[in-house]
Amino acid sequence: MRNHFILIGFVVVILNEFRIAEAAVDITVNNNNFENGTLNPWFEQSKSGVKWKIENTTSSLEPDNSAPLPFSGTTYLRVDRGTSLAFGVAILRSPVFKIPTGSDSILFSFSFWIRSKWPQFTNLELYLAKNGNEGLLFNLYEYSDVNNQIWRQSETVVITADMSSDLTLVFYAYCGTSLEDAVAIDDLYFIPSDTTSSTPESVTTTSATITSTTSSTTISTTTTQTTTPTTTPTTTPTITPTTTPTTTPTTTPTTTPTTTPTTTPTTTPTTTPTPTSTSITTSSPETTASDATLSTDAPVVTTDAPYTEEPTTTTEEPTTTLAEEKCPDFLQEDAEVPCWVIETKCYCFNIGPRQQNWTVADEFCRGGNMTLLAIETEEEDVLIYDHVNSTSEIPSTLYWIGGRYSQEGNDRWEWASNEPFEPFSYENWAADEPNGNQSLYCTYVNFNSFSFNFNTGYWIDDLCSAEGFKFICESND
Repeated sequence: MRNHFILIGFVVVILNEFRIAEAAVDITVNNNNFENGTLNPWFEQSKSGVKWKIENTTSSLEPDNSAPLPFSGTTYLRVDRGTSLAFGVAILRSPVFKIPTGSDSILFSFSFWIRSKWPQFTNLELYLAKNGNEGLLFNLYEYSDVNNQIWRQSETVVITADMSSDLTLVFYAYCGTSLEDAVAIDDLYFIPSDTTSSTPESVTTTSATITSTTSSTTISTTTTQTTTPTTTPTTTPTITPTTTPTTTPTTTPTTTPTTTPTTTPTTTPTTTPTPTSTSITTSSPETTASDATLSTDAPVVTTDAPYTEEPTTTTEEPTTTLAEEKCPDFLQEDAEVPCWVIETKCYCFNIGPRQQNWTVADEFCRGGNMTLLAIETEEEDVLIYDHVNSTSEIPSTLYWIGGRYSQEGNDRWEWASNEPFEPFSYENWAADEPNGNQSLYCTYVNFNSFSFNFNTGYWIDDLCSAEGFKFICESND
């Protein structure tokens, strides 16, 4: 009997927890300021060596690069790079939640600290996933600076979706390898959309006030005030003046010019302003009345002529090139890999949160009948660099391209796109790069750092198996 009782109690606890998670009525249960020493209910999902880890102001993970004091409390979440200060992407995901019944949105805010030796190199991004499809909400690279020693409050995000959608928030932190690099977050707060204040403390007090005050008189007075102005503008005579002027000018002027030139001889002064018909009009009216009728028909033909030319249609047709016809909107119909025609070729950029190694990126490009980008001339290099920096949709971050150190013992860097693989005929390496001249190394380009710009070189090599990179594909026609 005793064993039976324990088993039943255990099942009941599991069912209750499942119901709470499924219902998710109170969205604020997902709030976390990490003062309790746990990540729950958020999930650590990093795939590389770096991880999100709770840090205390009294015991820093990196004593030589301690975080400033947070807005409240002493604990927060920081990217832990280990003793080797490894580069990687730390991923933190919220539990699944829904828009509460009776509401059309949820608010979310957080505080953050980013520091980077190279401006805009270390980065923090926030994505919203709706039924598994992730979209970018925040890209905070502009706060990435070596002199940044303060916490900042994010803007409040308004999350909208239908009530049936499964939603999650995902933080992606890209932390560099320099001693000065750091990413930390704190005060992850969901705020019901009917709550007006944005600070964590006022959120608690406001919700408490709402719970304690349940007077229905306040609600009824509010609704009467809102319904009165809504009905008033409906009855206002806005429709009458709108229809009256529209019908009057349209009918009167159209009939007047049509009848006047046909019936009366006033058609002669009408045709006189036309430069070609002035000399003909002076001699023609005296001979016959039928000629006068013909002369009025002639201008009608000439006035229609400019409308038949339509120069816009002739200029639009030749703009469709072969590259545009073959260039898809999205590679493999993946919304996270949009494509553009640049000059005469099609290029597709991975702009989503996926972080791939070189081999996976190469396979994805080939699956869409493309290959990883091979930058074979300076002109093409300039085109790609300028396109990324001028297109707001494309994040300024790290992208795999098709360069790979020879795996066939050729002792050279080559473009591993179409066999036989060709050696680099043009290169734009950053200073002290490449530094891993071995068969396990591949090439990526760095768009998110001032120290790795086009003029100083922005190609870098890394292990082909390294995660944490986006990629660029190109057509091979």
